[in-house]
Amino acid sequence: MLETQNIKAQSFASCLELWYNDNKRELPWRESIDPYSVWLSEIILQQTQVKQGWDYYLKIIKAFPTVSDLACVSVDDFYPYWAGLGYYSRARNLLKTAQIVSEKHNNFFPNTKSELLKLPGIGDYTASAIASICFDSKDVAMDGNLNRVFGRISEFGKDLKVQKHKSELKTIAESFAPKSNLGDFNQSLMDLGSSICTSSNPKCPICPVSVFCEARKADTQLSFPFKSKPIKKELLHLHYFIHDDDNIHIKKRTDGIWNNLFELPGFWLNNQNEVIYNNSNLNFDDLILTQPIWKTKHLLSHKIMHIHFHKLTTETNTTFEILNKNEIHTKAFPRPIEKFICDFIGD
Repeated sequence: MLETQNIKAQSFASCLELWYNDNKRELPWRESIDPYSVWLSEIILQQTQVKQGWDYYLKIIKAFPTVSDLACVSVDDFYPYWAGLGYYSRARNLLKTAQIVSEKHNNFFPNTKSELLKLPGIGDYTASAIASICFDSKDVAMDGNLNRVFGRISEFGKDLKVQKHKSELKTIAESFAPKSNLGDFNQSLMDLGSSICTSSNPKCPICPVSVFCEARKADTQLSFPFKSKPIKKELLHLHYFIHDDDNIHIKKRTDGIWNNLFELPGFWLNNQNEVIYNNSNLNFDDLILTQPIWKTKHLLSHKIMHIHFHKLTTETNTTFEILNKNEIHTKAFPRPIEKFICDFIGD
């Protein structure tokens, strides 16, 4: 049985390797196997599309070409390089890890998955990716793409929101892994998932490993990976205000999902119209909310945020910093506020 599985794994890896050599994506972080470049790209690409992350990677690697360069920058000075990517905890963990690698590891990243997992912001997938690409460790980097690929190959019908089930699928994936060149193996699977084994309309006729796919044989591709019912999201209504002049009143948030980012004066309401957050002296009960001058919807994993921007003629308290519109690029804002400022006020 073991010998049969080994032959199957070798055949799977060979088919994938041939396809990857002819079809791999040319990405700037694949130009080397430097752990710093790989780590930086993986953190940027968490919750971010490749086409969006590409420019951010080039901008950051140009400004901070080594991990020691990144370790020296403050959070406030780094935020403008990250502005627009969202999930700012990634940026904070990025700097924390750079400082640890620089100070405790003499600018060398640990070469094992277990040691990489000790660094801030590095989880199982990122640690596996770095370990395999840079140090040829036998770790399969399971992300959404690989969950889909191996979920279909094995017709794995268990809920992947359960950690035990995720571990089971990873064990299946590792049974297909070659004994060496794990970095290319992982990256070929990432490319396969993004271009061939897509969530909808998978291109099964041209898939290099379709012969191994149980879902293809049963014509059940779209049933995998198994998806449990989505968690009900909290509905929020956010109201922000901007003054009539060219100056922008801003304040740094000190808690919550947008901690350490700048906001306009405003408040948040829950779905029962109760104020759950207010960063100014604005009294919701006394305000007559005019028709918003700009509005948008912003989705997070557990929240649906309807965001409204209004003109304001009353004064806010003096704890707000006044920023000229020409200075907006020096501060880091949550993505929807940044987009409002750029679209409505102008660059």
